[in-house]
Amino acid sequence: AVKKSVKHTPLMEETYIGKTMTAEEDMGETSLIKVSGIYWTACNKGKIIKKGEEFTITGLEGTKLIVKLKEN
Repeated sequence: AVKKSVKHTPLMEETYIGKTMTAEEDMGETSLIKVSGIYWTACNKGKIIKKGEEFTITGLEGTKLIVKLKEN
C-alpha cells in the first residue's frame, strides 16, 4: 500500500501568496517586483498601483505573481 501521508511542501513562491508589499514604483498591468531578493514579473489584476501604495500578492500564474492593490 502507498502511504498518502506525504506532506506537500509549498514552493517558495506559494508562500508569497497573501503577502503585502509596498510598491517601489507605479505598477501598471505588468511590472517587475523584488520578493526575497528575486525579481518576479507581477501581473496587476486591478487598478494601477502607485509608488508607495500597498499591494497584496493574490496568486501565481506560471512564473508570474498576481497582485492587486490592497483594500484599506
